[in-house]
Amino acid sequence: MRIVRELSPRSCLELGTAFGISAAYQAAALEHNGAGILTTLERADALAGVAEEGFSRLELDRRVRGRLRGIDDILDEGLREGGSVDYAFFDLDHREEATLSQFATLKPHLREGAIVVLDEINWSDGMVRAWDAISSDERVGAALRLRRVGIVVIDGGRGPR
Repeated sequence: MRIVRELSPRSCLELGTAFGISAAYQAAALEHNGAGILTTLERADALAGVAEEGFSRLELDRRVRGRLRGIDDILDEGLREGGSVDYAFFDLDHREEATLSQFATLKPHLREGAIVVLDEINWSDGMVRAWDAISSDERVGAALRLRRVGIVVIDGGRGPR
């Protein structure tokens, strides 16, 4: 919530809605800021239903767009619909291949200055390798490892500083 409050992104993407707890905090920050939309992607119907009910009860549904289906399909579709992304939160599939694939799909849609937050970067050896690859990507201008969370700032292609 604090990152979204401070940075005031307009176009936000969350991979992995689950029960909608993180999405609710992010959407509440957008509501507090008075602008922005969070598109949150989930592949499990039962979880998405619980999350949508929560967004409605919290009166956050105008700040959240939930998408349900296979993650690769929704990610491609969501990015086509939403254009550029200012902020992304990865909390779906904590496997190296999936995380790297999702970052590669998202990367062309990240605006300069976009923030990407990756949860559970220490989940496994594969996630450590995924974090190392993403944090050293040519589009990453700054990377911060905070125990289980990694944060990168996209700089437009100049590479790590």
